[in-house]
Amino acid sequence: MKFVTGNKLELPCNSQLYIHAGASIQPGTGGGNSNLISICDNTVWNAGSGPLTGPSCLPPTLPGCSTTLPIELLNFKATQNNGFIELSWTTATEKNSDYFNIERSSDAINFTTLAKIKSIAENGTSLKPINYLLNDFSPLPNTSYYRLKHFDFAKSFTYSQIISISYLKAENIKFIIYPNPNDGEFTIDISGVENNHEVQLTFTDQTGKLIKKDSFFIQDAQNTQFKIVPETKLQSGVYLCTLTIEGINHTVKVVVT
Repeated sequence: MKFVTGNKLELPCNSQLYIHAGASIQPGTGGGNSNLISICDNTVWNAGSGPLTGPSCLPPTLPGCSTTLPIELLNFKATQNNGFIELSWTTATEKNSDYFNIERSSDAINFTTLAKIKSIAENGTSLKPINYLLNDFSPLPNTSYYRLKHFDFAKSFTYSQIISISYLKAENIKFIIYPNPNDGEFTIDISGVENNHEVQLTFTDQTGKLIKKDSFFIQDAQNTQFKIVPETKLQSGVYLCTLTIEGINHTVKVVVT
């Protein structure tokens, strides 16, 4: 969050601000009290304090607030597998590391705990990368948001960045090819897929010989028509067009006359 000079954020009593790792509060150019954050009429930060980077809290005395990061997180990923979401993360180092709560949300605001994973680090400390894995076998429809809430032995905690993924159900994905039969050129129309999903296309003859292979991203769920033009003129016969989206395969026979 970056302030424009002169702007102030005044919050009611009992408000709490958690600045996650990777986030920051940046002052404007005025300095002093030109920007400030107050809680219950008490200033807890102003421009004269300089930038405030996460992990941190306002006020800094909040319970469970850690201003030192007990782990160094290399990555945190969510990928769709066959009917579930695979969550994986890697720590570069851990110190006094106790456990991770994996939290999930449908709106990136209200989170619930999905699972608890104990740190693998021996006695909570490791100087080498450690890989963790959790499968969400009951993913939320549409978009799910995930974050890690890491606890050290003192029960202080820090949050990871929030990641998101749009879950696709195989029965919701439809695609048609037209015209079919055709002369080797045709259009694919896909439905049931949201934005930012990669589609892989494989076009073969009945012996399995590869005719065309391509991939593209759906950038607009309202515009999911793709023209297919083979590099060479196809002989008459039956071909197979397979689309793969997030591990889900759909195959349609294409008749070339």
